[in-house]
This record gives sequence, structure tokens and C-alpha cells, in this order.
Amino acid sequence: MFNSKALKEPKEDSRLYSWWLTSPIGGFYYDWSWRLVGRPIFEAKRCFQWWYFCIRKTWDFDFTSIFTIIEYFLKRLQKVLLNGHAVQEEKDMQALAIAIKLAGRLRKDEYFDRPSRHHSKKWGESRHWFEPVGNGSESVYMRSSRPNVNTEADKEQERKDFRATWETEEWQRQRDEKRLYGIFMKYGRRLWD
Repeated sequence: MFNSKALKEPKEDSRLYSWWLTSPIGGFYYDWSWRLVGRPIFEAKRCFQWWYFCIRKTWDFDFTSIFTIIEYFLKRLQKVLLNGHAVQEEKDMQALAIAIKLAGRLRKDEYFDRPSRHHSKKWGESRHWFEPVGNGSESVYMRSSRPNVNTEADKEQERKDFRATWETEEWQRQRDEKRLYGIFMKYGRRLWD
């Protein structure tokens, strides 16, 4: 089966169907004015938009920056597909909307917040302090405690819960990454005109 799409009905008042552009002189004028003036302005505007809304917010050392780029690209793609010349399938557009949502979630990287709030609600807010090592060096130990941890059994249970919090965070992140990459694998070629 071909990856072709039906075209949308053109608007009758479109510039494409005006008599000026269909004449040989009009077509020549339109082509050269676009190449000499319109195209450079369009490209400069596009470069500025990418820099302002996407690139300046990314860092070379941060892996989540790739999701900033992906999210911005998918949002631009969605806008073009909705306003473009081809008729898009509903399931493809739904997959694109889900991919945008997943990329945004991965960009924000807030997977630890919810389990951490639940953990703090159960065991109390963590309190941290530093104690000197005591061997004459400037080294220190970092100590912490929680108000609802009173016994050694509570301490062990709190550590198990905290490890489970980290595992939950990692599981949710991996789940969203797999979903996003799965959408790219299944719908990637279908999204473009």
C-alpha cells in the first residue's frame, strides 16, 4: 500500500488561482520575488523561532534537552499538518498529540516529585545537617532524619520505601520513553505529507 494522502479541497479565493499568478509574467514575478525576498525572510524567521523557543533552553550536557527539541518540532509539525494541504488520518493525529504530551513530560522530568511527596507525607519532611569527621581534616558527614522514623525497624522500612520511590521514578520514565519511541516507530513515516 502506498503512503499517499488525499488532498484537501483548495479555497477558491486562494492566491494560487488568481489570474495574475497563472499568467506567464505573474508566475515569473512570483517565483523570483519568492526566491530573492520571501524565502530569505521565511528562513530568518524560522531560525529565530527555533533559537528563541527551543535552542536557547537546551544544554549540551543535559539529556532531557533532546526532548525539548522533539516537543517543539512535533508542535510545529502538528500545526503544519492541521493547516496543510493533505487530509490527515484521525489516529495519526491522535498519536502525534500523545507524542507531544510524552515529550513534554520527559522534558520536564518531574517523575520523582509525586512519589517523593507521598514518601514525605508518610515519614515527614527530611532534615539534613553536617557533622565533622573528627580526624583533623575538613571533611564532614552529612546526616539526615525524618520526624516519623523513631525505631530501627522504622528506619529500615523508610529506606525500603525510599528505594521503591526511586524504582517507581525510573519505571515511569522508561515507560514514557518506550511509548514515545513506539509512536515514532509506528506512526513516524505517516505523519508527513
